[in-house]
Amino acid sequence: MNLQTNQNEKWIGLIAGMVLAFLPSFEAFSSLGDPGHWPLHLGWSLFGIGILGYITRVNNRFILSPILIVWLLLVLWSFIGYFTAPITAFSEWKLSSFRYLGYAGFLFIGINLRSKNGTIHPLISNSIVGFGAIVSIYFLVEFLKTKNGILDPYLISGILGHKNFNASAIAISIPMNILLIYQSSRNKWLFTAILILSLISIALTQTRSIVLAGVLSLSIILLNGWKPNKKIWILIATAMLGICSFLSHTEIRERLFDSTNMKIRGVFWSHSLEMAKSSPLSGVGSGQWRIQFPKYGLQGTNPSVAEGITAEVRPHNDFLWILSENGSIGFLIFIIFIIYFWITWLKKSERNISHHCLGATLIIVTVYSFFEFPLERIAVYAPFMLTMGSLVKRENKLNIILHQKWTIIIVFGFLSLLAYSSLKAIEGDKNNQAVLKNNANKASDKIQESVLAAQNSWNELDRFGNPLPYFSGMGSMFSEAQRSKNKKFGPKNFVKAENLFLQALEIHPNHVVTIFQLGNLYSYRGQLQEAQKTYENLLKKSPRHPGGQIAYAKTLLKLDKPEAASRILISAFLEERYYQSNNFKNLVTESLRRCPKNTSHKGLITVINDREILSDSQLFQKFQTFQAEKRKRNY
Repeated sequence: MNLQTNQNEKWIGLIAGMVLAFLPSFEAFSSLGDPGHWPLHLGWSLFGIGILGYITRVNNRFILSPILIVWLLLVLWSFIGYFTAPITAFSEWKLSSFRYLGYAGFLFIGINLRSKNGTIHPLISNSIVGFGAIVSIYFLVEFLKTKNGILDPYLISGILGHKNFNASAIAISIPMNILLIYQSSRNKWLFTAILILSLISIALTQTRSIVLAGVLSLSIILLNGWKPNKKIWILIATAMLGICSFLSHTEIRERLFDSTNMKIRGVFWSHSLEMAKSSPLSGVGSGQWRIQFPKYGLQGTNPSVAEGITAEVRPHNDFLWILSENGSIGFLIFIIFIIYFWITWLKKSERNISHHCLGATLIIVTVYSFFEFPLERIAVYAPFMLTMGSLVKRENKLNIILHQKWTIIIVFGFLSLLAYSSLKAIEGDKNNQAVLKNNANKASDKIQESVLAAQNSWNELDRFGNPLPYFSGMGSMFSEAQRSKNKKFGPKNFVKAENLFLQALEIHPNHVVTIFQLGNLYSYRGQLQEAQKTYENLLKKSPRHPGGQIAYAKTLLKLDKPEAASRILISAFLEERYYQSNNFKNLVTESLRRCPKNTSHKGLITVINDREILSDSQLFQKFQTFQAEKRKRNY
C-alpha cells in the first residue's frame, strides 16, 4: 500500500508539473503580453495550496525554522517600505511584496514535506521534472520549426516567452532529474530521456549565464564528493562535446563572446548602486527599480530604451536588485538567507545523491542571480524554495513546533494572496492589451474608455513601463486636435491632456515618453519656455532621445537661439530615417545659416565656414558628412 501511494505521488507530481508548464499556452493566457509570467504565478500558487492540503493529511505538526523567519523578515521589510521608501507606483510595490510573501509559503512546504528518509519529497521532485520536461520539449519543437534558430536563438520564444526564461526553468529541473534517475527503479529510461532533451534544449538556447552556472555547479559538486556513474559521465562528456561544436561555428562563437550585453548590464548595475546610495537604508521600494532607472540616465542603453519604446524593469542581478529596492537592511537579510543554505549544504556530513542535487540547485540559482533575475520568475524560485527546504535541519533546537490548524491557515493565506495578486495582474494585463491596441489605432475616445476600465491600485503601468494616464493624455490630445478647425493652439488648449500627463508623472516621474509628449504639448501651445525646460529634463535622462533632440533644437530656434539649436543638432546621434525628412533638413539648414560665425564650437565652424557659397542641399550634405565621420569616431 505504501509503495502504491509512493508511485501515485510520483505520477501526480509529474502530471501536475506538466500541466503547470502548459499554462502559458492556455487560451485564457496566450494573448497576454507575457503569458509565462503571472499565469505561472497563479498556477504555482494554486499548486502550493494543493500540496498544503496534502501535507495536513500526512503531518501532525509543523516546523517554523529560523531561516523561514529570516525570509519573512525580508517580506515584512518589503511591506514596511511603503512607509519608508519613495514609492510612486503603488501597484508595482504590491505585486512585488505579495510575490515574496508567496515564496515564504513554498519554503514552508519544502521544510515540512519530505520523503521518509528526510530528503526531497517525490511529489516535489517529480513536479519540477515534469515542468522542465514540457518546457524542453516545447522549445525543441519550436526550434525545429524556426529557420536559422541555431544562429539566432532569440527567434525561438518557447513556452515561457524568452529563451533565457526557458533555459532557467529547464536548468532548475536538471538536478531533480538526476536525483530521480538514481532513485527510480522502474522509470530510469523516462527520466534519462527527459535529461537528454533538457541538456539539448539548454545548449540550443545558448544562454551564457546558464551554461556558466551549470559548469560551476558540476565542478563544485564533483569537488564536494559526487561520483557520477558511467551513464552520467557519458552525458556530461556529450554535453561538453556539444559546447565545443557550438563554439566551432564562427557566428555563434562571436555572439557568445560579444561583450555588448555585459556593457549594458554595467549601466544597470551602476544605476542600481546609485539608487542604493540615494536611499541607503530603505532602498527605493519593492517594484520601484523600473521607475527610478531612467533618473540616472539612459546613456549606453539600447536605442529603443533611450527613446522610451521599451523600458528596463530589473537590473539583471538579484543581489543589486534587492540592494537598490530594499536598501542595506533588505540586502543584509537576503544575503543571510542565501549564505545560510550554502553553509548548511557545505557542513552537511552526509554526501548522498540528494545532497549533491540540492547543492547543484543552490549553485545554479546563486550563479544565475548574478546575471539575471530568477527572483522575479516563479518558474525558478518556486522550485528553488521547495527544494531548499530539504536542507533545513529538522532537529535544530531553534525550530518552533507549530499547531496544525493555525499554521495551515497562515500559510494558506500567504499562497492565496499570491494567487489573488496574480489574478489582478492577469486582469490588468488583459485590460492593458486593449489600451495598447486603441493607442496604436489612435482611437482617441476608446483610449480613454479603455484606460478608465484598466487603471486601479493593482494596475498603473503597462508591461513596457508606461503609466496608464499617459495613454489618456495622448487620447485627449488626439481628440482635441482633431476637433480643432484652425489648428492653432494656446494655453487654454490641451488642459485635460496636461493634467493627465502630470498624473502619469506622479506614478512614473522619470517616464521619458510622457516627458517628451508634455514638452510637445507646451510647444503646440506656444509656451516655449516651458517646452525648453521640459525637453532639457528629458535630455538629462535620455541624452540621445531622437525626438527630444530634434524638438529641443526646434524650440531653441523659435526662441532665437540658433547657435544653441545648431550645437544640439550637430551633437545628435540619430538613426538614418531621421535624416531623410524635409522637416529635419529645413531645421538643420535654418539653424546652420542663422548660427553666428564667432561660435566656439569647432565642429560647427567646420560645417559653416563656407555656408555663403553653398546651397541648402550642399550645406545639409556637409552637415551629414561631418555627422557620419563623428559617429564613426565614436563607435
